[in-house]
Amino acid sequence: MYSVKSDYDGVVVLSLKGNLVTDNDINKLQQEVETALQANPRGIVLNLKHLNWISSMGIGGIIRCLNKARKAQKDIYLAGLNDKVQNIVSVMKIDKIMKTFVSIQDAVNTFPAT
Repeated sequence: MYSVKSDYDGVVVLSLKGNLVTDNDINKLQQEVETALQANPRGIVLNLKHLNWISSMGIGGIIRCLNKARKAQKDIYLAGLNDKVQNIVSVMKIDKIMKTFVSIQDAVNTFPAT
């Protein structure tokens, strides 16, 4: 897994590509989220459009990132889920605890303005 970091009007967008399955992938994601939180963004969006696969460990890593963000009084939204990832997110009921959006822009627009 690798990611590309972007800034959309004070919201950090991490676009994930490849697979989120190994400890190494998950640790990298957690480090990137921690770094993003240090910049005090309005929020964080994980763009999953180009994520090929996510394991249950990967879902657990995203939940740990969400918990860190919420402790910092921020939130993480998911955007651009492809069919495979959307199915996993639905089956594991992650969409019940995290907001999901079709597009990055929809997710960004949902965060409160500063």
